[in-house]
Amino acid sequence: MWRIGVNSFLYKSLEGARVGFFPLGYWAILKLGTDRGRDRDKDSMSKKRNSHPAPGDDRGDFTISPVHEVEDIPDRSMKQAGVEYIIEDLMPAGQVHLIGGPSGSGKTTLTFQLYEALSKDPPGPFLGRQTRPVKWAYVSGDRAEKSVQETMARVGVEFPVFSLVDRDLVGADLTSKVFPQLSSLYGYRPDFIYIDGFTGLVPGGHINNYSVVAKWLAMLARYCENKKVTILGACHTTKVKEGEMFKDPRQRITGSVAWAAYTEGVIILDTVEGDDNANRRVVTLLPRNNPTEIIPMTFDAEGKLQMPESVRVRGESTAFILNGIIENVKDDGGYVTFMRLKKMAENNKISNRSLERWLAGKVKEGILVREGRGMYRVEEGVVR
Repeated sequence: MWRIGVNSFLYKSLEGARVGFFPLGYWAILKLGTDRGRDRDKDSMSKKRNSHPAPGDDRGDFTISPVHEVEDIPDRSMKQAGVEYIIEDLMPAGQVHLIGGPSGSGKTTLTFQLYEALSKDPPGPFLGRQTRPVKWAYVSGDRAEKSVQETMARVGVEFPVFSLVDRDLVGADLTSKVFPQLSSLYGYRPDFIYIDGFTGLVPGGHINNYSVVAKWLAMLARYCENKKVTILGACHTTKVKEGEMFKDPRQRITGSVAWAAYTEGVIILDTVEGDDNANRRVVTLLPRNNPTEIIPMTFDAEGKLQMPESVRVRGESTAFILNGIIENVKDDGGYVTFMRLKKMAENNKISNRSLERWLAGKVKEGILVREGRGMYRVEEGVVR
């Protein structure tokens, strides 16, 4: 038995098999049968037609069954439990992601701020989300190292840059010619690779060819999964004209729609029309399996993009708020229930997945000890 997300009747005949779908809200249950027991199924079917009529009597080898296993349908949040993220709820590890925007929108600046967040111990929040530590590498596909270093100096970061321009590797295969050389430059095997000018590195430069782009991204996705590497590629997006609307902002990525279809999380930066100082930006976060979020940001005096305090706290809230709960219960018998943690998480807009990851981490650290179903004992020690 399989479950599929449809909201209408579906009928399909398979050779030597009978498939039936019956809708239940958003979800439907699929049942698969074979030729064996066909007569028995037909008898059973005739008894059900009055309570579950379907258009027409001549339906071939179909069986349509009512759904009773409502409690077995998995919640969407539980399906995603256990996903390891580089950036919480935005950038799953071991995938290909994009950061885009028109020229001068601040893509490189924001990327360097991501580097700062990921290189801290422990890693800091980024765009209002928690992050995890990585082994970083920077590949420049269209700029010389000196040019990149000048931008880094303005932002206040410094690390080696692997420039394809300086090494005459523009157009070289990334997985066989470029990535194997990164270890010698950085002294470690990177598990997070940022690639400037990413879309221009597609074979033959065919950024508008769906087939070429799709095959290339699919190959990189397999590489990431097998090597446990995450790629963040920079791309260009079209400017949004006044009054222009996009059903899917991913469609703004310059080139084939395959860029949006074959990547996971996407970050898009935009300038703000009418901003005389040119220091305001709008950042759109487009996770594959989570809601879109739009964040206003402003360049500060140091040339860094800053977000409103209300958003900045969000990335830190999971640890700080939940840690505060278990610190308080030390003087209240030393026990805390999962329902209490869940309620506090809901009140502070902390997702179920974030709560589950935090809880698993505290159990692993020995800060929380399971005492029974839904009950945890708080161990003595510093909660961090």
